[in-house]
Amino acid sequence: MLTKCNKLLTKTRSHHSILLASFIILSPLILLFLISYVKLALPIVNSDLTSIIKLLVIAPILEEVVFRGLLQDFIKKITVSKLTCYFIVNIIFALLHYKNSYDILYLSGVFISGLIFSTIKDYYKKISVAIICHAYFNLIYLIITQYSN
Repeated sequence: MLTKCNKLLTKTRSHHSILLASFIILSPLILLFLISYVKLALPIVNSDLTSIIKLLVIAPILEEVVFRGLLQDFIKKITVSKLTCYFIVNIIFALLHYKNSYDILYLSGVFISGLIFSTIKDYYKKISVAIICHAYFNLIYLIITQYSN
């Protein structure tokens, strides 16, 4: 029995590692693709310390607590499926990132990244993992937008 439990635990850890490694590797590649080949004009982030702290600390914590913590957990209770819940939460997430000058591809990227954060939050059952992934995604975004122009 103990051997069976250890195999299951090892397999689960392996799946966790694969999911996180995929996110870590694919995030910068997707952003680079959008900038290089689609010529997406991403909103530039100010490089002052306050803006960087907002982008890398405050925004990931606040957005994940509100969207993946409160809103996602609430909508999950009143919807039929996880997919419906994810769709509703992340449409709202994307729309709240909308500014007049932003491209539809940018909003699609926000929506898709939100779907990823929703999946990560539910998969790991910890909002902290989603916050860390969100901060990492924002860091990659900051680096790419600062050096792509």
